[in-house]
Amino acid sequence: MKEKIFLLITIFLCITTNAQNTFVPDDALESRLQQLGLDSGPLDNLVLTGNINTLLDFDFGNFIVSDITGLQDFTALTELRVDGTIADLSPIENLTNLEELVIRDVTDTSVDLSALVNLTYVSIADASLETIDLSNSSNLESLNIENMTLSSLVLNNNPLLEDIYINNVNVPNLDFSSCTALRYLLANDNTALFNLDVTQNVLLETIEFDNNALLRYVDLSNNPALTSVRAEDNAQLETIFIKNGNNTNIGQTFRVKDNPSLTCVEVDDVAWSNTFWGFPTNYFPGFSLNCAPSNDDCAQAVSITLAQPASGNTFNATNSTNTPSCQETGITILDVWYEFQAPASGSVTMTINAPPLVGKIAFYESCSDAQPLFCQEGELSVDNLTPNATYYLQVWLEADAMNRTGNPENTNGGFILNIQDSTTLSVNDIATTENQIRVYPNPAKEHVNISAPTNLEQVAIYDMSGKLILKNENYRSNQETLDLKNLSGGMYMVQIKTEKTTTLKKLIIN
Repeated sequence: MKEKIFLLITIFLCITTNAQNTFVPDDALESRLQQLGLDSGPLDNLVLTGNINTLLDFDFGNFIVSDITGLQDFTALTELRVDGTIADLSPIENLTNLEELVIRDVTDTSVDLSALVNLTYVSIADASLETIDLSNSSNLESLNIENMTLSSLVLNNNPLLEDIYINNVNVPNLDFSSCTALRYLLANDNTALFNLDVTQNVLLETIEFDNNALLRYVDLSNNPALTSVRAEDNAQLETIFIKNGNNTNIGQTFRVKDNPSLTCVEVDDVAWSNTFWGFPTNYFPGFSLNCAPSNDDCAQAVSITLAQPASGNTFNATNSTNTPSCQETGITILDVWYEFQAPASGSVTMTINAPPLVGKIAFYESCSDAQPLFCQEGELSVDNLTPNATYYLQVWLEADAMNRTGNPENTNGGFILNIQDSTTLSVNDIATTENQIRVYPNPAKEHVNISAPTNLEQVAIYDMSGKLILKNENYRSNQETLDLKNLSGGMYMVQIKTEKTTTLKKLIIN
């Protein structure tokens, strides 16, 4: 009798296990599964899980799907294409076996891709996503993003990424420093792009950047593997630094034209460049061995519009005769200059970011002043200005205390300068700053990285009882790495204090 009961229980468990269903509320999605022979009978919003959890690749075919609930059970998928007016992408967030992901035309504004660590190819186009963070996708090899408006694209841990295509994305800042294998880059038609950083991509072979309205300079001096360069129709592009010691590697595949603000292209050999790169075109100033900044002194200060970030650099800037009080002892100031008109409120806040260097700002009432009224590192706030009056900023860069050598070459680099009316810095600005503070990887093991849009001042880790476990301060950069080797696994809270705000982030240590 016991044997019969055991047999009946076993049969029951087998039947109930095999009969497990996945809820699929979208009739078009269920119809697609029936077309593939994975479901049958009348549409009842239920599909046998066992029919879908071994599927390796999937797309919608000709069906118009608007709800992808149920995809979370396609756990074996390695290739997926999602398209249509889909308002919720969360079902794909735990498909950890995915290697190739294509997203088109979705209306969801956010998706968490942090668990998709096996991705090698990602293509996203015509989507409403506001941010894309692929910092956990360390196996990523190819990335294609088109026809979107992104506030940020995060690529912080992608050592295998070789090909990047970014077209009409309008992201303001593109930094590929962690993409050390990058060989091909296209960044076209990005009207909000003001900073393009490829200074760490020594393997880069091909770069194309056309029609980027706010881009002022591009530094290609650390890209000796370049074989092809194209830069056309960039309205504010002033300088291209391409003295990389290997210009002959490019040959005649150098196309730079129709950039109306271009004043200088810095090269290895002017005569050689004139022979092999010179061609009749509009707005081409010629080649030079030394492209000094157009705003190298106060008389040529570049005008800045409030609340519009500006990228700049100190490459080939000359020594300053001014010695502001916040200048570090023993540092030679290689400076550039900016001017702005004070708002009606008479109050402004200026920020400068130049990682890994330290940016400093000196504030002058006129170019004839021997000393600035104010001088500060990182951020400077000034009140009681005369509305509509013009004021001048002297900007320079210094190595942080750990890397200072006294060599003025340490102070060459790029930066982003922003001036805002202090009275318009609202809760929204603070929220934006908090959203840009990142703790990764999360979950973490032995180390965790902290990054913020402004310099970090203090980072503290608390356990869930509120006990202080770790505290570091006196930072001089906007990115730091914490050693977690002495911390036990579990959940913690990280308090991050920057120049602008203090925020809390949850951290899990495995």
